[in-house]
Amino acid sequence: MLARDFAPAIFNPREISMSSFRTLGLAALAALLLVSNLSAQEGKRPQRGPGGFGMRSPTQLPESLNVTDDQKARLADIEKKYADKLKAAGEKAKLTEEQTAKQREAFGKLRDSGKSFAEMREAVAKELNLTDDQKKGREELAALTAEISKEVEALLTDEQKTKLKELRARRGGNRPDRKKSE
Repeated sequence: MLARDFAPAIFNPREISMSSFRTLGLAALAALLLVSNLSAQEGKRPQRGPGGFGMRSPTQLPESLNVTDDQKARLADIEKKYADKLKAAGEKAKLTEEQTAKQREAFGKLRDSGKSFAEMREAVAKELNLTDDQKKGREELAALTAEISKEVEALLTDEQKTKLKELRARRGGNRPDRKKSE
């Protein structure tokens, strides 16, 4: 017995029409494009730092600062130096799914309240009923972030520091057009 005896007639190359072959080729191409598009989208997810929800690593600087290759290498060294500590503190501070949902909802409600980001963060934290471990993890993350920020700032030129301060002043709760509640 030969292999052709077991194969259904549809796979017989003599019986496949040109239109069937074209259809099969187009389906394969569509599948390939879909897979590559999904892979590309996964790579474009917003970066989140150790704190999760929208928090970036203090070593991630805006492209407009024109960081040199030497500075990039030194930033990578700082990331490596603190990676384990940030991961451990992030695990402690990690929110449950329920807390994450509450956090999103609370920030959504407070977004237009005129409060600074720090005030909103404090109000939301009260609503989340954080465990002692989560509170400790958040405190550790804040301390580590401050420490890393000092090291990062020491790498920057005076011009880069000025530009970074301007960018930060325009962002979020630090914007001058926002009202701060008393």
